[in-house]
Amino acid sequence: MSTEAFCAVLEILQSGGWIEQIRDCPIQYALRLGAESAALPGHIVQRLLVSKRIKPTCKVSGRVRYVLTPASKS
Repeated sequence: MSTEAFCAVLEILQSGGWIEQIRDCPIQYALRLGAESAALPGHIVQRLLVSKRIKPTCKVSGRVRYVLTPASKS
């Protein structure tokens, strides 16, 4: 994953977007902003989790949502 793509995902998250786990097996994620969404590879989500940039917040219809941690918003 390129640094540019990682930064682009962070920018979308800072604009009010979120990540949603849309499938359990195999695990699949989507990056959402308003009514728009795009597939998001799992390794990006793992990188964001490991770097503590995102955290799981809730389950909506059985789907886990991830948002930016407060420290990542600045």
